[in-house]
Amino acid sequence: MMRKILSKHDLRQLQLLESLLKNKQKWLSLKELSDLLGIPIRTLHADVHEINTYIGPVHIKVSSFGIKISIPSNYSERYLYKKILEESREFQLIEHVFTNEGETIESLADKLFISLSTTKRMIRDINYILQNEGFFIHGKPLSFLGNERKLTQFMSYYFTEKYFFLEEFMSKEQHSLITTLITTMMDKMGKKLNYPEFKRRAIWSYLKCIRLKNNHQLPVAGESRYSYSVLYDKIFRDDFCAAFGIHLTDKSIQQLFHILTSDYYVCNMEDLRQLILRDLKQKELYQEIETILNNISGDLNIPLDMERREKLLIDLLNIINLRGNRIYVLYNRGEHFLSNISACYFNIQNILESYIKDGFSFVLTVAERSELTYILLTHWPELYKKICSIELPVNVFLLIDADVELGMILKEELETYAHYNIETTILTTYTKGQLSGIAPDCVLITNIPGIQHVACPVLCIDTFMNRWNWDEFDIMIEDINAARKG
Repeated sequence: MMRKILSKHDLRQLQLLESLLKNKQKWLSLKELSDLLGIPIRTLHADVHEINTYIGPVHIKVSSFGIKISIPSNYSERYLYKKILEESREFQLIEHVFTNEGETIESLADKLFISLSTTKRMIRDINYILQNEGFFIHGKPLSFLGNERKLTQFMSYYFTEKYFFLEEFMSKEQHSLITTLITTMMDKMGKKLNYPEFKRRAIWSYLKCIRLKNNHQLPVAGESRYSYSVLYDKIFRDDFCAAFGIHLTDKSIQQLFHILTSDYYVCNMEDLRQLILRDLKQKELYQEIETILNNISGDLNIPLDMERREKLLIDLLNIINLRGNRIYVLYNRGEHFLSNISACYFNIQNILESYIKDGFSFVLTVAERSELTYILLTHWPELYKKICSIELPVNVFLLIDADVELGMILKEELETYAHYNIETTILTTYTKGQLSGIAPDCVLITNIPGIQHVACPVLCIDTFMNRWNWDEFDIMIEDINAARKG
Protein backbone atom coordinates (compact mmCIF):
# COMPACT_ATOMS: atom_id res chain seq x y z
CA MET A 1 0.00 0.00 0.00
CA MET A 2 2.72 2.49 1.00
CA ARG A 3 4.53 2.07 -2.29
CA LYS A 4 1.60 3.94 -3.83
CA ILE A 5 3.08 7.04 -2.21
CA LEU A 6 5.88 6.84 -4.76
CA SER A 7 5.50 8.84 -7.95
CA LYS A 8 4.71 6.85 -11.09
CA HIS A 9 8.30 7.43 -12.17
CA ASP A 10 9.82 6.09 -8.91
CA LEU A 11 7.37 3.18 -8.71
CA ARG A 12 8.25 2.16 -12.27
CA GLN A 13 11.95 2.19 -11.41
CA LEU A 14 11.32 0.15 -8.24
CA GLN A 15 9.40 -2.43 -10.27
CA LEU A 16 12.26 -2.56 -12.77
CA LEU A 17 14.75 -3.20 -9.97
CA GLU A 18 12.52 -5.88 -8.41
CA SER A 19 12.20 -7.65 -11.77
CA LEU A 20 15.98 -7.70 -12.14
CA LEU A 21 16.40 -8.90 -8.55
CA LYS A 22 14.06 -11.84 -9.14
CA ASN A 23 16.24 -12.85 -12.08
CA LYS A 24 19.60 -11.60 -10.82
CA GLN A 25 21.51 -14.67 -11.99
CA LYS A 26 20.15 -14.41 -15.53
CA TRP A 27 20.49 -12.09 -18.48
CA LEU A 28 17.06 -10.84 -19.55
CA SER A 29 16.48 -9.51 -23.04
CA LEU A 30 15.36 -5.90 -23.25
CA LYS A 31 12.20 -6.99 -25.04
CA GLU A 32 11.45 -9.60 -22.39
CA LEU A 33 11.80 -7.01 -19.64
CA SER A 34 9.86 -4.43 -21.66
CA ASP A 35 6.96 -6.87 -22.10
CA LEU A 36 7.11 -7.91 -18.44
CA LEU A 37 6.88 -4.32 -17.15
CA GLY A 38 4.67 -2.98 -19.93
CA ILE A 39 6.98 -0.08 -20.78
CA PRO A 40 8.68 0.85 -24.09
CA ILE A 41 12.32 -0.18 -24.60
CA ARG A 42 13.27 3.49 -24.98
CA THR A 43 11.82 4.25 -21.50
CA LEU A 44 13.59 1.16 -20.17
CA HIS A 45 16.93 2.45 -21.47
CA ALA A 46 16.31 5.86 -19.89
CA ASP A 47 15.33 4.32 -16.54
CA VAL A 48 18.41 2.08 -16.48
CA HIS A 49 20.66 5.05 -17.18
CA GLU A 50 19.03 7.12 -14.43
CA ILE A 51 18.96 4.29 -11.88
CA ASN A 52 22.67 3.69 -12.40
CA THR A 53 23.35 7.29 -11.35
CA TYR A 54 22.08 6.66 -7.81
CA ILE A 55 22.41 2.94 -6.95
CA GLY A 56 26.20 2.67 -7.12
CA PRO A 57 28.17 0.55 -6.41
CA VAL A 58 25.28 -1.71 -7.47
CA HIS A 59 25.05 -1.51 -11.25
CA ILE A 60 22.63 -2.54 -14.00
CA LYS A 61 24.58 -4.01 -16.90
CA VAL A 62 23.32 -3.72 -20.47
CA SER A 63 25.10 -5.70 -23.19
CA SER A 64 24.46 -7.85 -26.25
CA PHE A 65 23.41 -10.59 -23.81
CA GLY A 66 20.60 -8.40 -22.46
CA ILE A 67 20.21 -6.73 -19.07
CA LYS A 68 21.31 -7.90 -15.63
CA ILE A 69 21.89 -6.42 -12.19
CA SER A 70 25.31 -6.70 -10.58
CA ILE A 71 25.46 -6.51 -6.78
CA PRO A 72 28.86 -6.42 -4.99
CA SER A 73 29.32 -9.07 -2.30
CA ASN A 74 29.05 -6.49 0.50
CA TYR A 75 25.65 -5.22 -0.70
CA SER A 76 22.17 -6.76 -0.96
CA GLU A 77 18.62 -6.17 -2.20
CA ARG A 78 17.80 -4.19 0.92
CA TYR A 79 20.19 -1.43 -0.18
CA LEU A 80 18.09 -0.73 -3.29
CA TYR A 81 14.96 -0.01 -1.24
CA LYS A 82 17.01 2.46 0.79
CA LYS A 83 18.08 4.21 -2.42
CA ILE A 84 14.51 4.42 -3.72
CA LEU A 85 13.44 6.05 -0.43
CA GLU A 86 16.32 8.51 -0.68
CA GLU A 87 15.41 9.44 -4.26
CA SER A 88 11.66 9.75 -3.68
CA ARG A 89 10.57 13.39 -3.32
CA GLU A 90 7.35 12.16 -1.71
CA PHE A 91 9.17 10.40 1.11
CA GLN A 92 11.61 13.30 1.43
CA LEU A 93 8.57 15.51 1.99
CA ILE A 94 7.11 13.14 4.60
CA GLU A 95 10.35 12.96 6.56
CA HIS A 96 10.88 16.72 6.40
CA VAL A 97 7.38 17.51 7.69
CA PHE A 98 7.76 14.94 10.49
CA THR A 99 11.14 16.21 11.66
CA ASN A 100 10.54 19.94 11.03
CA GLU A 101 6.97 20.55 12.15
CA GLY A 102 5.68 24.08 11.98
CA GLU A 103 7.14 25.18 8.65
CA THR A 104 5.08 26.74 5.91
CA ILE A 105 4.36 25.05 2.60
CA GLU A 106 6.32 27.82 0.88
CA SER A 107 9.41 27.10 3.00
CA LEU A 108 9.08 23.37 2.37
CA ALA A 109 8.86 23.91 -1.40
CA ASP A 110 12.04 25.98 -1.33
CA LYS A 111 13.96 23.36 0.66
CA LEU A 112 12.86 20.52 -1.64
CA PHE A 113 13.58 22.65 -4.74
CA ILE A 114 10.09 22.16 -6.18
CA SER A 115 7.33 24.60 -7.07
CA LEU A 116 4.61 25.57 -4.62
CA SER A 117 1.88 24.04 -6.80
CA THR A 118 3.81 20.76 -7.06
CA THR A 119 4.30 20.69 -3.28
CA LYS A 120 0.57 21.18 -2.67
CA ARG A 121 -0.28 18.46 -5.18
CA MET A 122 2.19 16.07 -3.57
CA ILE A 123 0.71 16.66 -0.11
CA ARG A 124 -2.79 16.05 -1.50
CA ASP A 125 -1.72 12.79 -3.17
CA ILE A 126 0.23 11.61 -0.12
CA ASN A 127 -2.73 12.32 2.17
CA TYR A 128 -4.97 10.22 -0.08
CA ILE A 129 -2.83 7.21 0.91
CA LEU A 130 -2.02 8.13 4.50
CA GLN A 131 -5.62 8.86 5.52
CA ASN A 132 -6.36 5.17 5.02
CA GLU A 133 -3.74 4.53 7.71
CA GLY A 134 -5.40 6.97 10.12
CA PHE A 135 -3.10 10.00 9.89
CA PHE A 136 -2.35 12.83 7.45
CA ILE A 137 -0.32 16.00 6.77
CA HIS A 138 -1.99 19.18 7.99
CA GLY A 139 -1.06 22.28 5.99
CA LYS A 140 -1.22 25.35 8.25
CA PRO A 141 1.35 25.06 9.73
CA LEU A 142 2.79 21.79 8.41
CA SER A 143 2.34 18.91 10.84
CA PHE A 144 1.14 15.33 11.11
CA LEU A 145 -2.21 14.73 12.77
CA GLY A 146 -4.29 11.62 13.42
CA ASN A 147 -3.59 8.23 14.98
CA GLU A 148 -0.40 8.89 16.91
CA ARG A 149 0.52 5.23 17.43
CA LYS A 150 0.14 4.31 13.75
CA LEU A 151 2.04 7.42 12.65
CA THR A 152 5.01 6.63 14.91
CA GLN A 153 4.96 2.99 13.87
CA PHE A 154 4.97 3.98 10.19
CA MET A 155 7.86 6.40 10.66
CA SER A 156 9.71 3.76 12.68
CA TYR A 157 9.62 1.33 9.76
CA TYR A 158 10.50 4.12 7.35
CA PHE A 159 13.62 5.03 9.37
CA THR A 160 14.54 1.34 9.68
CA GLU A 161 14.41 0.89 5.91
CA LYS A 162 16.19 4.13 5.04
CA TYR A 163 18.88 4.27 7.74
CA PHE A 164 21.03 1.24 8.45
CA PHE A 165 22.88 2.87 11.35
CA LEU A 166 21.53 5.09 14.13
CA GLU A 167 24.43 7.50 13.59
CA GLU A 168 22.97 8.40 10.19
CA PHE A 169 20.26 10.50 11.84
CA MET A 170 21.29 10.83 15.51
CA SER A 171 24.11 12.95 16.87
CA LYS A 172 26.78 11.21 18.96
CA GLU A 173 25.33 12.78 22.12
CA GLN A 174 21.76 11.73 21.26
CA HIS A 175 22.93 8.18 20.61
CA SER A 176 24.71 8.02 23.97
CA LEU A 177 21.70 9.40 25.88
CA ILE A 178 19.20 7.09 24.14
CA THR A 179 21.48 4.10 24.86
CA THR A 180 21.67 4.98 28.56
CA LEU A 181 17.92 5.50 28.79
CA ILE A 182 17.06 2.21 27.05
CA THR A 183 19.62 0.22 29.06
CA THR A 184 18.29 1.62 32.32
CA MET A 185 14.71 0.86 31.30
CA MET A 186 15.50 -2.69 30.26
CA ASP A 187 17.44 -3.39 33.46
CA LYS A 188 14.44 -2.22 35.46
CA MET A 189 12.19 -4.60 33.51
CA GLY A 190 14.66 -7.46 33.82
CA LYS A 191 15.06 -7.71 30.05
CA LYS A 192 18.24 -7.90 28.00
CA LEU A 193 18.03 -6.55 24.47
CA ASN A 194 19.98 -7.91 21.53
CA TYR A 195 21.17 -5.42 18.90
CA PRO A 196 18.14 -5.63 16.56
CA GLU A 197 15.78 -5.13 19.53
CA PHE A 198 17.87 -2.22 20.81
CA LYS A 199 17.89 -0.57 17.40
CA ARG A 200 14.08 -0.79 17.11
CA ARG A 201 13.66 0.71 20.61
CA ALA A 202 16.17 3.47 19.86
CA ILE A 203 14.41 4.49 16.64
CA TRP A 204 11.00 4.51 18.34
CA SER A 205 12.31 6.59 21.25
CA TYR A 206 14.01 9.08 18.91
CA LEU A 207 10.82 9.53 16.89
CA LYS A 208 8.71 9.91 20.03
CA CYS A 209 11.11 12.62 21.24
CA ILE A 210 10.34 14.55 18.05
CA ARG A 211 6.60 14.15 18.59
CA LEU A 212 6.76 15.08 22.28
CA LYS A 213 8.80 18.16 21.44
CA ASN A 214 5.87 19.24 19.27
CA ASN A 215 3.27 18.36 21.94
CA HIS A 216 1.90 15.18 20.32
CA GLN A 217 1.22 12.36 22.75
CA LEU A 218 -0.11 8.84 22.70
CA PRO A 219 -3.14 8.14 24.88
CA VAL A 220 -1.75 6.48 28.01
CA ALA A 221 -4.09 5.12 30.66
CA GLY A 222 -3.13 4.84 34.32
CA GLU A 223 0.21 5.05 36.05
CA SER A 224 3.39 3.38 34.92
CA ARG A 225 4.20 -0.09 36.27
CA TYR A 226 7.80 0.99 36.84
CA SER A 227 9.85 3.71 38.55
CA TYR A 228 12.76 5.23 36.68
CA SER A 229 16.12 5.97 38.30
CA VAL A 230 17.08 8.39 35.50
CA LEU A 231 14.43 10.79 36.79
CA TYR A 232 16.59 11.32 39.90
CA ASP A 233 19.70 12.12 37.84
CA LYS A 234 19.50 15.87 37.22
CA ILE A 235 22.60 15.99 35.00
CA PHE A 236 21.19 13.26 32.75
CA ARG A 237 17.78 14.97 32.59
CA ASP A 238 19.38 18.30 31.69
CA ASP A 239 21.57 16.71 29.01
CA PHE A 240 18.56 14.87 27.57
CA CYS A 241 16.52 18.09 27.46
CA ALA A 242 19.35 19.92 25.70
CA ALA A 243 19.76 17.13 23.12
CA PHE A 244 16.10 16.37 22.37
CA GLY A 245 14.19 19.41 23.54
CA ILE A 246 11.93 17.55 26.00
CA HIS A 247 11.81 17.17 29.76
CA LEU A 248 12.14 13.64 31.10
CA THR A 249 9.23 12.85 33.38
CA ASP A 250 7.29 9.75 34.31
CA LYS A 251 4.75 10.64 31.62
CA SER A 252 7.30 11.33 28.90
CA ILE A 253 9.10 8.04 29.58
CA GLN A 254 5.76 6.25 29.27
CA GLN A 255 5.45 7.86 25.85
CA LEU A 256 8.98 6.89 24.79
CA PHE A 257 8.44 3.29 25.89
CA HIS A 258 4.74 3.11 25.14
CA ILE A 259 4.82 -0.43 23.76
CA LEU A 260 7.00 -1.79 26.56
CA THR A 261 4.86 -0.16 29.25
CA SER A 262 1.60 -1.19 27.61
CA ASP A 263 -0.64 -3.57 29.54
CA TYR A 264 -0.69 -5.76 26.42
CA TYR A 265 3.07 -6.11 25.98
CA VAL A 266 4.67 -8.96 27.90
CA CYS A 267 8.38 -9.28 28.66
CA ASN A 268 8.32 -12.61 30.45
CA MET A 269 6.03 -15.46 31.46
CA GLU A 270 4.99 -13.74 34.67
CA ASP A 271 3.72 -10.76 32.64
CA LEU A 272 1.91 -13.19 30.35
CA ARG A 273 0.25 -15.03 33.25
CA GLN A 274 -0.95 -11.76 34.76
CA LEU A 275 -2.30 -10.63 31.38
CA ILE A 276 -4.38 -13.75 30.73
CA LEU A 277 -5.71 -13.68 34.29
CA ARG A 278 -7.18 -10.19 33.88
CA ASP A 279 -8.20 -10.34 30.20
CA LEU A 280 -10.38 -13.12 28.78
CA LYS A 281 -9.64 -12.23 25.14
CA GLN A 282 -5.92 -12.40 25.82
CA LYS A 283 -6.42 -15.80 27.43
CA GLU A 284 -8.21 -17.00 24.29
CA LEU A 285 -5.40 -15.64 22.11
CA TYR A 286 -2.83 -17.37 24.31
CA GLN A 287 -4.72 -20.65 23.97
CA GLU A 288 -4.89 -20.29 20.17
CA ILE A 289 -1.14 -19.72 19.95
CA GLU A 290 -0.43 -22.63 22.27
CA THR A 291 -2.67 -24.89 20.18
CA ILE A 292 -0.83 -23.88 17.00
CA LEU A 293 2.54 -24.66 18.59
CA ASN A 294 1.27 -27.99 19.92
CA ASN A 295 -0.21 -28.96 16.53
CA ILE A 296 3.01 -28.13 14.68
CA SER A 297 5.10 -29.96 17.26
CA GLY A 298 2.83 -33.02 17.23
CA ASP A 299 2.14 -33.26 13.50
CA LEU A 300 5.78 -32.78 12.49
CA ASN A 301 7.17 -34.72 15.48
CA ILE A 302 9.34 -31.83 16.66
CA PRO A 303 10.15 -31.63 20.38
CA LEU A 304 9.46 -28.21 21.90
CA ASP A 305 11.23 -27.65 25.21
CA MET A 306 9.78 -25.34 27.84
CA GLU A 307 12.27 -22.49 27.27
CA ARG A 308 11.62 -22.44 23.50
CA ARG A 309 7.85 -22.72 24.02
CA GLU A 310 7.75 -19.77 26.42
CA LYS A 311 9.88 -17.61 24.09
CA LEU A 312 7.61 -18.38 21.13
CA LEU A 313 4.45 -17.74 23.16
CA ILE A 314 5.75 -14.33 24.25
CA ASP A 315 6.99 -13.31 20.80
CA LEU A 316 3.86 -14.42 18.94
CA LEU A 317 1.50 -12.88 21.50
CA ASN A 318 3.30 -9.53 21.29
CA ILE A 319 3.23 -9.56 17.49
CA ILE A 320 -0.48 -10.38 17.38
CA ASN A 321 -1.26 -7.65 19.91
CA LEU A 322 0.53 -5.17 17.64
CA ARG A 323 -1.42 -6.31 14.58
CA GLY A 324 -2.93 -3.40 12.71
CA ASN A 325 0.44 -1.65 12.76
CA ARG A 326 2.22 -1.54 9.42
CA ILE A 327 5.20 -3.90 9.42
CA TYR A 328 7.03 -2.37 6.45
CA VAL A 329 7.03 0.59 4.04
CA LEU A 330 8.72 -0.71 0.88
CA TYR A 331 10.95 -3.52 2.12
CA ASN A 332 8.88 -6.42 3.48
CA ARG A 333 11.42 -8.39 5.51
CA GLY A 334 9.16 -11.40 6.04
CA GLU A 335 8.19 -11.60 2.38
CA HIS A 336 11.81 -11.40 1.20
CA PHE A 337 12.85 -14.05 3.71
CA LEU A 338 10.14 -16.44 2.57
CA SER A 339 10.79 -15.72 -1.09
CA ASN A 340 14.50 -16.48 -0.75
CA ILE A 341 14.06 -19.54 1.40
CA SER A 342 11.26 -20.89 -0.81
CA ALA A 343 13.69 -20.90 -3.73
CA CYS A 344 15.55 -23.62 -1.81
CA TYR A 345 12.61 -25.28 -0.04
CA PHE A 346 9.50 -24.41 -1.96
CA ASN A 347 7.02 -26.19 0.36
CA ILE A 348 8.24 -24.45 3.48
CA GLN A 349 5.58 -21.73 3.41
CA ASN A 350 2.76 -24.04 2.37
CA ILE A 351 3.41 -26.37 5.30
CA LEU A 352 3.04 -23.59 7.87
CA GLU A 353 0.34 -21.60 6.06
CA SER A 354 -2.58 -23.76 7.20
CA TYR A 355 -1.50 -23.71 10.85
CA ILE A 356 -1.28 -19.91 10.88
CA LYS A 357 -4.26 -19.16 8.64
CA ASP A 358 -6.69 -21.54 10.34
CA GLY A 359 -5.34 -21.35 13.88
CA PHE A 360 -6.72 -17.93 14.81
CA SER A 361 -10.31 -16.82 15.29
CA PHE A 362 -9.63 -13.64 13.29
CA VAL A 363 -8.34 -12.92 9.79
CA LEU A 364 -4.66 -12.12 9.30
CA THR A 365 -3.33 -10.14 6.35
CA VAL A 366 -0.77 -11.70 4.00
CA ALA A 367 1.94 -9.49 5.51
CA GLU A 368 0.97 -10.55 9.04
CA ARG A 369 1.04 -14.23 8.06
CA SER A 370 4.47 -13.73 6.49
CA GLU A 371 5.73 -12.10 9.68
CA LEU A 372 4.44 -14.94 11.87
CA THR A 373 5.97 -17.53 9.54
CA TYR A 374 9.25 -15.63 9.71
CA ILE A 375 9.14 -15.67 13.53
CA LEU A 376 8.32 -19.39 13.70
CA LEU A 377 11.14 -20.39 11.35
CA THR A 378 13.81 -18.10 12.77
CA HIS A 379 12.91 -18.52 16.46
CA TRP A 380 12.36 -22.29 16.27
CA PRO A 381 15.46 -23.82 14.63
CA GLU A 382 14.19 -27.39 15.00
CA LEU A 383 11.12 -26.48 12.94
CA TYR A 384 13.27 -25.02 10.18
CA LYS A 385 15.48 -28.12 10.08
CA LYS A 386 12.49 -30.45 10.08
CA ILE A 387 10.72 -28.73 7.19
CA CYS A 388 13.96 -28.65 5.20
CA SER A 389 14.45 -32.37 5.78
CA ILE A 390 10.97 -33.32 4.53
CA GLU A 391 11.24 -31.14 1.43
CA LEU A 392 11.11 -33.15 -1.78
CA PRO A 393 14.74 -33.16 -3.02
CA VAL A 394 15.87 -32.51 -6.58
CA ASN A 395 17.56 -35.61 -7.98
CA VAL A 396 21.02 -34.89 -9.37
CA PHE A 397 22.74 -37.52 -11.55
CA LEU A 398 26.51 -37.58 -12.03
CA LEU A 399 27.88 -38.94 -15.30
CA ILE A 400 31.69 -38.92 -15.08
CA ASP A 401 33.89 -40.83 -17.53
CA ALA A 402 37.18 -39.95 -15.82
CA ASP A 403 37.90 -41.63 -12.47
CA VAL A 404 35.37 -43.19 -10.12
CA GLU A 405 37.13 -41.36 -7.30
CA LEU A 406 36.44 -38.01 -9.02
CA GLY A 407 32.75 -38.87 -9.14
CA MET A 408 32.78 -39.63 -5.39
CA ILE A 409 34.49 -36.33 -4.61
CA LEU A 410 31.96 -34.42 -6.75
CA LYS A 411 29.06 -36.21 -5.02
CA GLU A 412 30.40 -35.24 -1.59
CA GLU A 413 31.04 -31.66 -2.76
CA LEU A 414 27.49 -31.28 -4.06
CA GLU A 415 25.82 -32.74 -0.98
CA THR A 416 27.98 -30.66 1.37
CA TYR A 417 27.86 -27.27 -0.31
CA ALA A 418 24.68 -27.18 -2.40
CA HIS A 419 22.27 -24.40 -1.35
CA TYR A 420 19.31 -26.65 -2.00
CA ASN A 421 17.89 -29.99 -0.90
CA ILE A 422 19.31 -32.47 -3.42
CA GLU A 423 19.84 -36.20 -3.70
CA THR A 424 22.90 -37.20 -5.71
CA THR A 425 23.36 -40.45 -7.65
CA ILE A 426 26.47 -41.53 -9.54
CA LEU A 427 25.63 -43.29 -12.79
CA THR A 428 27.89 -46.35 -12.93
CA THR A 429 26.52 -47.68 -16.21
CA TYR A 430 24.82 -45.68 -18.87
CA THR A 431 23.55 -45.60 -22.40
CA LYS A 432 21.89 -42.89 -24.44
CA GLY A 433 18.62 -44.62 -23.71
CA GLN A 434 19.20 -44.39 -19.96
CA LEU A 435 19.95 -40.68 -20.18
CA SER A 436 16.79 -39.97 -22.15
CA GLY A 437 14.82 -41.62 -19.34
CA ILE A 438 15.89 -39.09 -16.70
CA ALA A 439 12.87 -37.06 -15.57
CA PRO A 440 12.63 -33.34 -16.48
CA ASP A 441 12.75 -32.22 -12.83
CA CYS A 442 16.25 -33.63 -12.33
CA VAL A 443 19.73 -32.31 -13.18
CA LEU A 444 22.45 -34.19 -15.04
CA ILE A 445 26.03 -33.12 -14.23
CA THR A 446 28.71 -34.50 -16.53
CA ASN A 447 32.23 -33.92 -17.80
CA ILE A 448 31.23 -35.13 -21.28
CA PRO A 449 30.63 -32.15 -23.59
CA GLY A 450 27.73 -31.94 -26.00
CA ILE A 451 25.17 -34.31 -24.43
CA GLN A 452 21.78 -33.63 -26.00
CA HIS A 453 18.30 -35.09 -26.32
CA VAL A 454 17.71 -35.45 -22.58
CA ALA A 455 14.62 -34.09 -20.85
CA CYS A 456 16.41 -32.57 -17.87
CA PRO A 457 18.89 -29.66 -17.65
CA VAL A 458 22.49 -30.68 -18.32
CA LEU A 459 25.50 -29.05 -16.64
CA CYS A 460 28.82 -29.82 -18.24
CA ILE A 461 31.87 -29.23 -16.02
CA ASP A 462 35.56 -29.58 -16.78
CA THR A 463 36.90 -31.68 -13.90
CA PHE A 464 35.41 -29.88 -10.89
CA MET A 465 32.64 -27.42 -9.96
CA ASN A 466 33.94 -23.89 -10.44
CA ARG A 467 32.15 -20.68 -9.44
CA TRP A 468 30.33 -20.36 -12.75
CA ASN A 469 29.20 -24.01 -12.56
CA TRP A 470 27.72 -23.37 -9.13
CA ASP A 471 25.87 -20.30 -10.43
CA GLU A 472 24.40 -22.33 -13.33
CA PHE A 473 23.52 -25.17 -10.97
CA ASP A 474 21.64 -22.80 -8.65
CA ILE A 475 19.64 -21.43 -11.59
CA MET A 476 18.71 -24.94 -12.71
CA ILE A 477 17.48 -25.93 -9.24
CA GLU A 478 15.52 -22.69 -8.84
CA ASP A 479 13.85 -23.23 -12.22
CA ILE A 480 12.90 -26.80 -11.26
CA ASN A 481 11.46 -25.66 -7.93
CA ALA A 482 9.56 -22.84 -9.65
CA ALA A 483 8.09 -25.35 -12.16
CA ARG A 484 7.08 -27.66 -9.32
CA LYS A 485 5.18 -24.81 -7.69
CA GLY A 486 3.18 -24.53 -10.88
